[in-house]
Amino acid sequence: MLIINFSNLVFLCILLCIQISKSVPHRNKQQQFSGAIEAENRRISISEQTRGFDSLKKSTYDNDNNVNAIDIRSSNKNQRLTKSEFDRIWTETGTVPEKLSEVPLSILSMTVQGRNINVNDTLSTSKLDDFPDFSWDSEPGALYTFLLEDNDVNLPPGKLVHYLATNIPGNDFSKGDDVIDYVPSAPFDTTPEGDNIDPALGTRHRYIALVYKQNERVDIPKEQGHIGCTPDFLNRLGIQHDSLKQDYNLDGPISGTFYTASYEAGWAEYWMCVFSAATGQPIPFTIPGINDYAELGECSKCQKPVRYKNRWYHKKLPYIPTI
Repeated sequence: MLIINFSNLVFLCILLCIQISKSVPHRNKQQQFSGAIEAENRRISISEQTRGFDSLKKSTYDNDNNVNAIDIRSSNKNQRLTKSEFDRIWTETGTVPEKLSEVPLSILSMTVQGRNINVNDTLSTSKLDDFPDFSWDSEPGALYTFLLEDNDVNLPPGKLVHYLATNIPGNDFSKGDDVIDYVPSAPFDTTPEGDNIDPALGTRHRYIALVYKQNERVDIPKEQGHIGCTPDFLNRLGIQHDSLKQDYNLDGPISGTFYTASYEAGWAEYWMCVFSAATGQPIPFTIPGINDYAELGECSKCQKPVRYKNRWYHKKLPYIPTI
């Protein structure tokens, strides 16, 4: 009887050991499952916090249908720019009154490749190859004139029109009348000798976009405009915002903004070639291999720069850009 009991005891011990060995991985699985749940909870918590932060950012950046407020993410991502702060940027940069007599009444919305552009932001020519998206608060049935000009160009009278359109219903540029077609911002600096461009100087030009409300249809003579690859390119120097407002009885500017740009290798050379081919004379002067190979009206022969390893290069540049 004792032997049987001992055998039974041994058998029970073996069963107990087997059960214990089975329970260990089970507990590990429970621990792993519990850890996974905790990790997921932490992820959800972080995700909720992120969504909350995104909502906070959105509420901070949204204009709330208030044309007198805009964000200034380029300098302080958490700061909301009021109309008074907006006005201050124009005056502190000297843009008002040096380039414009008065600050626009409201803030012009500008978007480039899906990115919101704030007043005084800096952009590159490659980003501006396509016309940006502009919008403003418009009145039903009203017509508007839109002007984009370089206010630091080194050519008299010191302003160059990059785009001018009239009779725009609301914000619909496609239904307006193009007087001067769009040319991207492509500034450059020249050497002290005035015989070549200086890629290292990098002077920033201010480009001002203005919206004027019309009191009637505006018909600017075709011979005062510039569309395409034509010799009347110099008409871009003949229209200024003050005279435009006075000559056509415009109100405003009712909306506006400005951005800056500086030399970008390849792009400035490309537009030098285009301008030279349009006018039939080298602009700003002859640069071998850049603006001396396309004849009058042969703008299509000008070659846009190519992108290589995150840099833009001009196929005909006689040097490798250092910036």
